[in-house]
Amino acid sequence: MSIFLYVLLVLLWGTTWIAVKYQLGEVDPTVSIFYRFLIAASGLTLFALVSRYSLKFRLKDHLYLFLLGLGMFSMHAFFLYKSTAFLISGFVSLIFSFVSVFNILNMWIFFKVKPTLQILFGALIGMTGICVFFTEEMSNFSLTDGTFIGIIFGLLGALTFSLGNIVGKRNQLAGYPLIPSTAWGMIYGTIVMGLYSLFANLSFQLPQTPSYWISLLYLAVPGSIFSFLAYLTLIKTIGPERAGYSAILFPVVALLISIVYESYEPTSYDLIGMILIFFGNIIILYKPRLQKQLT
Repeated sequence: MSIFLYVLLVLLWGTTWIAVKYQLGEVDPTVSIFYRFLIAASGLTLFALVSRYSLKFRLKDHLYLFLLGLGMFSMHAFFLYKSTAFLISGFVSLIFSFVSVFNILNMWIFFKVKPTLQILFGALIGMTGICVFFTEEMSNFSLTDGTFIGIIFGLLGALTFSLGNIVGKRNQLAGYPLIPSTAWGMIYGTIVMGLYSLFANLSFQLPQTPSYWISLLYLAVPGSIFSFLAYLTLIKTIGPERAGYSAILFPVVALLISIVYESYEPTSYDLIGMILIFFGNIIILYKPRLQKQLT
């Protein structure tokens, strides 16, 4: 079951980056994020009510539900949308893949879980692959072309998302049910983005272009409801360190899409990077002693 969710997650989030690109231009990114999670929160809340899940939590629980929404359903998307304004979607996904490293470090900091040599070695191989991907991009690096700003926004998005992962892990250990807690997290994320948009005096006027609506619905339903439920389930079953490593596979899907839709021309570095990424993925997920965790 975990392997199925892992593959599904990689395919879903690997394709959301190009959808984000279609959100830019006519509507401020913050407002687009607000609409995205408004749709996702409404859909998941309605499903919870129809399925008779209880949405009641203690007052003190809502602090952690709010933090979940801040990390996973608002601020990380805010930073990543900003990053996409400066970089092609494939490169934004590459930067976001550093969430795997942040998850390992944050699990050590907050839960005192020291990474095994297997996880460290697999992550090192995978991140080496990411660096190989960036070789030519960094050779043309310039502070004047927005690349640096895009990278900073991307890293902030990865860090914020990782902290949201830690909150999600904490909530699961506290016994919070998955669907109701995720619904509340999306509700709080929507509120945060809505209030920010109001205070920033941003326009809520929606565009009429079909591409915006198609990408918005894709980001809200498969890209948010299905993918986040799969991801939070993986955090519970295989841990944030291994679940977060799926972010290293996103760029492979995203870059393949960038080749088709953004005229990105792959190089030999890309091929080498893909090989290293897959090799690191195999090390972390498919060693014999992990088979029981993945079935």
